[in-house]
Amino acid sequence: MPGVMDMHVHLSSDATGNFLASRSNSIPRQTVKAAKNAEITLMAGLTFR
Repeated sequence: MPGVMDMHVHLSSDATGNFLASRSNSIPRQTVKAAKNAEITLMAGLTFR
């Protein structure tokens, strides 16, 4: 559905990874992962505000 807005997201994490292990990732690694997840989410039709 185009135009759906998600008002609260955590782009640097995902459901497939190990949460505790991901907490030790560096800031640059988290940034790259967040950018990838943002692109995937935008291509799925969600927009952020």
